[in-house]
Amino acid sequence: MTARRRGQIRGLFTYEVSTTVSPSILCIGHLSVGEQLDSLVPWDRLLRSIVELGQKNACAAVHIGLPPDRSWLLERWPDPQALSNPIAVACTVTR
Repeated sequence: MTARRRGQIRGLFTYEVSTTVSPSILCIGHLSVGEQLDSLVPWDRLLRSIVELGQKNACAAVHIGLPPDRSWLLERWPDPQALSNPIAVACTVTR
């Protein structure tokens, strides 16, 4: 999936809608951002795209598997109570 803004690709990620639980969960992996990493803006835009995809797929939550080099996002993205996002966001570091 590509996260786009003004017709340009801003980030990439893979996803799967897990239907083994009800309601379903959007599972995200393989995150990549195509902009400079000195700003959090592209990462926040990527998260916004992920949450919107979860809503479009009627998911109750999003689970994001972060690679170890992106573990710093654990301080920014998790929102298990859905206080900042329309649906809950859980993040874990994958190996």
